[in-house]
Amino acid sequence: MRLHTLALSTLILSIARPTCAFTPSIQSTRVVSTKASPKMMKQHEEEGSFNNVATSAANSIQQATKGFASIFAASTIFIAASTPAGIGSTFVEPVYAATAPPPTTTTATTKKPAVPVDPLAAEKAAVESAKSSLSAATAEVGKAKKVLGDANIGFTKASDATSAADRKVVAAKKALITANDKLADAKAKESKGDMSALKEVESLAVKVGSARDSLKSSEKELSEAKDKQRAAGKVAADANSSFSKATKIEDNAKKNVSTATGKLSTAQKKLAENQKKEAERKKKAEKEAKEKAKKDAQAKAEKLKKDKKIEKKRKEEEAKKKAKADKKAKEIAAKKAQDVAKKEQELKKLANKKAELERAERDAAAKAKTLELVISKEKAELQKPVKK
Repeated sequence: MRLHTLALSTLILSIARPTCAFTPSIQSTRVVSTKASPKMMKQHEEEGSFNNVATSAANSIQQATKGFASIFAASTIFIAASTPAGIGSTFVEPVYAATAPPPTTTTATTKKPAVPVDPLAAEKAAVESAKSSLSAATAEVGKAKKVLGDANIGFTKASDATSAADRKVVAAKKALITANDKLADAKAKESKGDMSALKEVESLAVKVGSARDSLKSSEKELSEAKDKQRAAGKVAADANSSFSKATKIEDNAKKNVSTATGKLSTAQKKLAENQKKEAERKKKAEKEAKEKAKKDAQAKAEKLKKDKKIEKKRKEEEAKKKAKADKKAKEIAAKKAQDVAKKEQELKKLANKKAELERAERDAAAKAKTLELVISKEKAELQKPVKK
């Protein structure tokens, strides 16, 4: 079939070339002189008729060639359309057919596997955060407890020191009172004229002064001890407040741990239920998918069987159409080839006839020129004066 197509294409090209080469051109006739002879007039008329005939013949050959090419192209398009895919093509690919672009190479990028997301990540993070806060709060309670213990020890020591100083003041007061009583008795004896009591009064006066000094010193120590006790009491109170605050924070942290743990437990139970439901749903979906796949496979097999029958019938019909079209195309091509060959022969005859007429025209033009020269000489002879 390809050889047949190439032969027809070559025939069309060979017909088109000589048609263009031998197509006569209509040229204007040259006027040799103002006075044309009847013979030349007749030649011009014959040449004009020849040009008209040649032109009409060339036009008819061109139309026949175009019609043959159109019919041939239509038949080839019809054959191509009726040829099923997969069967070898019966046409020659033109040299100007577009070439397919080179295949592009793509580098496959390897994706990292997705890290599975923990659905309980938020709850677990809350539990860890609550435990961390509880640990920190427990550490602060331990520190506050130690500070409070040290403060209580300091306050106890300051209280003991104050009590000791207070007892010392009481003792100093008693000693002073006793010394004053003895001094008063000694002075009473001295006032009665007892000369021996004078030395005793002087001795007791010294003791009273010493007792007063001792009392002042004890009172000063008591005041300093009380100041230290007040300071230690303030430190102990601050430590106790800090310890209470730390204990409250620890209690809240314990509650937060308990709450977060409860939420995590609830979320775990809910997740387990959802996973169970999801597993059941997935199992059901897989079962339904298998049943559907089985039905689809059966339907696909039936459809494929039906399509094969339809395709077989279609190919048979297309083969018949193609054979009929090929036969018709061959008949048309043969008939058109005969018509073109006949027209080409007629065109060659007309071209030969035109060449003969052109030679006759050239001969006539040469004779006319010679005649003009003779006439001009004779006129010149006539115009010369006659000798008497």
